[in-house]
Amino acid sequence: MKICKECGEELEEDCLVCPECLHEVVSMEDVIIKEQSQKDSKEEDKRTETSQVDNNSQNEKNANIYGLVGMIVGIVAFLIGWIMILAGIVLGVIGIVFSALGITKRQECTMNAFAIAGISVSIATVAFLILFWIITASNIGI
Repeated sequence: MKICKECGEELEEDCLVCPECLHEVVSMEDVIIKEQSQKDSKEEDKRTETSQVDNNSQNEKNANIYGLVGMIVGIVAFLIGWIMILAGIVLGVIGIVFSALGITKRQECTMNAFAIAGISVSIATVAFLILFWIITASNIGI
């Protein structure tokens, strides 16, 4: 069964033009196929959107982990630096790297507080330990 898309007149199956209004004829199968195609397209868009949201939340979790690791390594570097200066400096640099990764992996405009704290602590630790090393070495006469 065919229907005229302009006037809605029911037509014979082999009709190509509506005898009432002289417009093209569309079959019910064409209408059903078009509606199904639109429905499938909307469902695919929803799946793609959901997948992007999942990826963004995973990236944010990774950014938080990198930032947290950078902050912890920076604090540990400061504490170890009092005993072994060179080890503290190396750990401080590692803390800077992890914190920087936490900042760069962030997708949104908001910053990762752990990463900012980690990079601050790590840079301060490395600067302090290098200065402490220079002062200690000059006092010892190395």
